[in-house]
Amino acid sequence: MFCTRDENCDGILHSKCSKNSLCICRSNNIEINSTICAPLLGEYCVNNEKCAPDNSICIHNECRCEADYSSVSNDQCKLKILGKPCSDDSECETVKYAKCSAYYSACICTGYTIALNSTFCAPLLEGFCENNDECIRMNATCVDNKCKCKPNLVPDSNTGCRKADSPLSCLRDTDCTKFINHSLCHRNKCRCDMRYVTLNETVCAPMYNHSCQELEPCAIRNSLCIDNKCQCKHGYVYHEFKCYPSKLFL
Repeated sequence: MFCTRDENCDGILHSKCSKNSLCICRSNNIEINSTICAPLLGEYCVNNEKCAPDNSICIHNECRCEADYSSVSNDQCKLKILGKPCSDDSECETVKYAKCSAYYSACICTGYTIALNSTFCAPLLEGFCENNDECIRMNATCVDNKCKCKPNLVPDSNTGCRKADSPLSCLRDTDCTKFINHSLCHRNKCRCDMRYVTLNETVCAPMYNHSCQELEPCAIRNSLCIDNKCQCKHGYVYHEFKCYPSKLFL
């Protein structure tokens, strides 16, 4: 409909006058037909008016998914499947990577995936995937059918990726040790054991004369793991917590 100002479009809820002098739907509203603009999820609505996504309703002047549905975006409500009672896998198949658990008699995510909500099973890091969308919530991409961290990111346990210079999150010590040797969980962040020194966010290095494994880096510059102990490399001697060239003491 032709218009010169927004008031000309008042007969259609959620509409406005465009720069082309035509009545159009406001942002976050979808044109249903020539007389109806329907709001997306989370947008203002008048009680009992139609909301744009299927299986959504207007509750307290806001478009929301119906009781047995969950929002997966602002324009889609999906049936809540995970956690619902079931008798066989076919009742869970609308959620990818879900199955019916014989033990719980409910829909659950299969191994190497985790439930992000009641409608989505996400692969864990190194878990099987078919496209990037399945891994993107972890800041990961699908490479050779496995979820892997994006460039410049490192694993944060097996459920996500983080910047290399940010601490690894954890709930228990084992969450740390499987990624960082000689680390422990302190206040939900991985830290080096007090007997070790942080070289970077993924390496905790032994001090001089502490036990080590072959090829493992040692904390002190010019020291190496020799006979399973951190010692100064050939041509260097230990003095005041450093390894100095031995010729300095001749």
